Amino acid sequence: MPHDTAQPAGEQFARLLMKHQPRVYAYVRSMVYIATDADDILQDVAMVAWKRFEDYDTDRPFDLWLFGIARNRVRNYYRAKKSDRLRFSSATLDLLERDAADPSRQVEQSQAALEVCIGKLPDRDNDLIRKRYVPGATNRSVAQELGWTDSKISRHLSRVYAVLLLCIRRRVAEGESA
Repeated sequence: MPHDTAQPAGEQFARLLMKHQPRVYAYVRSMVYIATDADDILQDVAMVAWKRFEDYDTDRPFDLWLFGIARNRVRNYYRAKKSDRLRFSSATLDLLERDAADPSRQVEQSQAALEVCIGKLPDRDNDLIRKRYVPGATNRSVAQELGWTDSKISRHLSRVYAVLLLCIRRRVAEGESA
């Protein structure tokens, strides 16, 4: 589809990207806990979008087009991290994507709620989450560091994730993100 000819393609792309980038970033961050990895994915999304901008169908919302690119980049990220024991299933990725791509959802609220909820965890659980999401960390490496078994780490992390999920859902439902 033709783009707005009154505005150069580069300016038009930059304007659209800047408008929608915060939501796309919130989506990527909701899927990728490690901030530097999420930043890299977002840059990749912008690069791919720029390269394909002339193919963008202006009849489709630009943010949904970006979400499609982001979804593929996040899936590629997790494919490349196959060796990590903790990763999202395709079904989970699909659910998270649907929530993030739906304009009525507030991914930003969920991200802010996650930060608050992590801060409310007991120190031991907060430390465990932070250790687990250090770049390159795995359940096994954290278990070895703490002198725990792999299964104990997995069970404990599952309980912590359940607590976080309930906290996030409650805060979002009550309209409290911060």
